[in-house]
Formats: sequence, structure tokens, C-alpha cells
Amino acid sequence: MSKPKVLVTSVDGWTGHKITEHLISDLKGKLDKIYATAEAGAESAVPNPAELEKAGVTLFKLDSSKKSGEMVNAFKNADIVVLIPPTKKDKIHRSKNMIEACKEAGLKKIILISMAAADLTDEQKQPHLAEFKKIELEANQAGFDHLLIMRVNFYFENLLIYKKQILDGKLPLPIKDGKLAPISIKDTAEAVGVLVSNPDKFKEYSGQLITLTGSKAINGQEIAEDISKCIKHELKFEDISNEDAQKILTDFKNLDESEHHVLLEYYDLTKAHRAAFVTAHIFKNLVGHNPASLGEFCKIHEEHLKA
Repeated sequence: MSKPKVLVTSVDGWTGHKITEHLISDLKGKLDKIYATAEAGAESAVPNPAELEKAGVTLFKLDSSKKSGEMVNAFKNADIVVLIPPTKKDKIHRSKNMIEACKEAGLKKIILISMAAADLTDEQKQPHLAEFKKIELEANQAGFDHLLIMRVNFYFENLLIYKKQILDGKLPLPIKDGKLAPISIKDTAEAVGVLVSNPDKFKEYSGQLITLTGSKAINGQEIAEDISKCIKHELKFEDISNEDAQKILTDFKNLDESEHHVLLEYYDLTKAHRAAFVTAHIFKNLVGHNPASLGEFCKIHEEHLKA
């Protein structure tokens, strides 16, 4: 059986970047070729797509605001595409262009990365989260032979946005006593890696919509306690207003404004006790082990959280 050629989109964002890093470091021997796309002009982005190019990935710099022959030709190189909506305010339009380009390129196997809780949104109250439902609909209507939609939950890595506050002994989140079940980007990347490198696994999950979360739903106080144990100084959870939360996100430079809205809307769902769902069994059945706990995540990032 020939090894698959994989293309990952939007590697100028953290999800695409980390998935591609995982394919390079852990699965290169199981894949024929790794391709990636990034937005044209993203050379100074964080993360920087050029790092992947240096590691041997064939990188296509595209303008996803329009469907072009260049985009179609890039996708023609692959057997399977991991399609990640760009972190842009017009992500529906850009995602639709990529979906149409995949179809025109003759792609049969697509993994669409979406957002957990997208199905729980009120379009009037959480319009940006609801965009993921519309992108899923576009992919379903495209008629791919083998489409897998993977909804991933709030990332543990989002907590690193609050490093400055954590160093001051505070964890400010606008979630009251609501609970959520975060997952790490590393675990997301591992799940995608299993699917793209194992044809039997992909066949098993093809046509499904799966949701990946962490192993436990935790509230703000529990998050603060777990981080405190890791960094060995007391951290107090503070429930803050959406306005104060917006200011923190705005002050964090490496985050597109469109992601501010997604995070704030997810916090609203958490506050309303609608984000406490746990689907760790899906991850375990796919990958073979449980998703990382917050304690395990903190251990990996301990020095970053202390410095």
C-alpha cells in the first residue's frame, strides 16, 4: 500500500502549525509527502510557516480570500487534506474557497477541523462560534466521498494567554462557576496524525462528526489549583467581566481579533453551564490513550509559566 500525501491548511495558525510539526517529527516515515498552505504575506506571523518549510514541508503561500488556479493546483498534490478554517474575520468565505478548491482538485478525503460547542450556539448570541456550523454545512454539501468533521474543544494552550496575570498570582476568566473540558493542541495533532497515516482508521471514522475534549470538566477554581501545584505558588481564580476579558485578549499580541470573539463566546457558553461535556472516550478509542490532563500540560509548560 502506497504512503499517503497529506496537505494541512492554515499553518500560519497554531492548530495547523502543530499538526504539521507532529506529522514531521512523528509520522514522516509513514507519509509520502507533507504539504502545507499559509496565507500570502504571513512571513512574519507567529507561528512562522517558514519554520515548517525549513523542516522539509512543501509550503504554498496562497490568498484564501479568492479561489484561484494556484490553490486548486496546490491541493492536487495531496491524497488527503486537513482543512482548518483560517483565523480571519471572513473565515466562512475563505473556508468555502478552500472547500471548493478541494472539490475542483478531485480530493476525495477531507478532515475538517471545527470547533466544539458550535452546535450549542445561538446565532444571535454567539455568531462567531456559529460560523463553524456554516463551514461544516459547506463541507457536507460539497459531496466529498470521505469527509470527517473533527470538532476540537477549548485548548489548554489558551491559558498561556494569561501568563502575565498568572505570574501576578491571578487567573482572570469570565466564566463564573462554569466548567469546561480543555484539550491540548498536541493531542489534537496526534488524533489527526492517526487518521492521515492509517487508512483503516480513516475508513472507520469517515463520514462521522467527532468531538474531542479533555478527560475532565473543570471550573476556574480547579484550573487555578492545578496550575498552582505545578508552578508552586498560589494562584487565585477571578471571575471577570467580558469587557475586562476583551482587554486582556487585545493586549495579547499574537491573537487575531476574530479569535477574541470565538473565545469570549465560548466563555459565555461556559458561564451558562453549556460547555461541561466530556468526550474523552472518543479520543481514547481513536488514539489508544487518554487525553492529557491539565497537570500534565502544566508540567510540559512549567518553565514558560514561571518565567
